[in-house]
Amino acid sequence: MRNIIFLSVILIFFPAVNGFSQTLKVATGEYSPTIGANLKHGGYATHMLTLAFESQGIKLDIDFMPWKRAMVSAQKGDYDLTFYWFCSEERQKDFHCGESLIQSEIYFFHLKSLDFDWQDYDDLEPYFVGLTAGYHYSPELDELVNTGELNSHVTTRDIDNVNMLLASRIDIFPMTVLEGLYLINNRFPPESAEKITYHSRALLKPTGHPLFPKVNENADELLQIYNKGIMEIKAKGILKEYEQKMIQGWYEQDL
Repeated sequence: MRNIIFLSVILIFFPAVNGFSQTLKVATGEYSPTIGANLKHGGYATHMLTLAFESQGIKLDIDFMPWKRAMVSAQKGDYDLTFYWFCSEERQKDFHCGESLIQSEIYFFHLKSLDFDWQDYDDLEPYFVGLTAGYHYSPELDELVNTGELNSHVTTRDIDNVNMLLASRIDIFPMTVLEGLYLINNRFPPESAEKITYHSRALLKPTGHPLFPKVNENADELLQIYNKGIMEIKAKGILKEYEQKMIQGWYEQDL
């Protein structure tokens, strides 16, 4: 388990506006470039979470661990919160969901040379689809794959699917737009990145949220503090500014 306390270096004055003087314990996994112990500020999502709480006078103590352990540990109340997660009905039984920290629509990436269009899932039948193991893209797509109605190939890493796309071994590959653009622009030479685009129709528009375990007595109060902080930095344009920096690889620079 790696432990890092993140402090913002943004030159913005954030006055303390609540009675908390503590440092909150936070559990999370790793998913570059949004979360990672070896990324600047812990990655984009970690950075924005930190700024949201710092705007309210609170510091964070971040523990990086496997995703399942992060969820279970927070659920038991060992942590004040965990991030970022889809706010499902099942999770709402044990957690309060904060305002969205990140939104990254899932699109089909493909070569510009492929005349690809789709308006419903029946349109995908002619195409060979690349997928990454362990990911759930949309209920409809998962069902088509599980029933064998869609020609697909599964790899263990997104970058392998991008390589297969460039080699024309697959036709289309779903990725979130933030991670997809980051991966393509920072892991491939410009001449390769230039060959790839994505379709304008999203499969899904998931949002990632911090979760506050209901077992903790102060969960609701921390939820309100976070919500106030994230709305303030959103209003300042900070999330959009650093989202673009993330795509450009800023969180991996000068480490």
